[in-house]
Amino acid sequence: MSLPGNDKRKRREGMVQAGMMLGAGLQFAVTIMIATAGGWWLDGKLSTSPFLLIAGMLFGAAAAFYHLYKGLTQTQTGGDQEVSPPRNSKGNDQEKKGGAE
Repeated sequence: MSLPGNDKRKRREGMVQAGMMLGAGLQFAVTIMIATAGGWWLDGKLSTSPFLLIAGMLFGAAAAFYHLYKGLTQTQTGGDQEVSPPRNSKGNDQEKKGGAE
């Protein structure tokens, strides 16, 4: 027998994950489209068609893949990074001295 609260939590977690994936896919597509449109616009201004269009599309694809990879690796590691303790003006750890001077 499952508890209603547990089902709600699982459903909420599933919706959060679906939202994250939807956002990543949308960002991937928009990045490529903006870079391609920029290359197309520059081709029109500089009369270099289709070279900058292709360059913009390749740049957008590379940037989109990089950002997708970076986002997925942060998701797998939990996104938590270790934070070092604050340092005072002398560069010493404040925790060792018992706080601020």
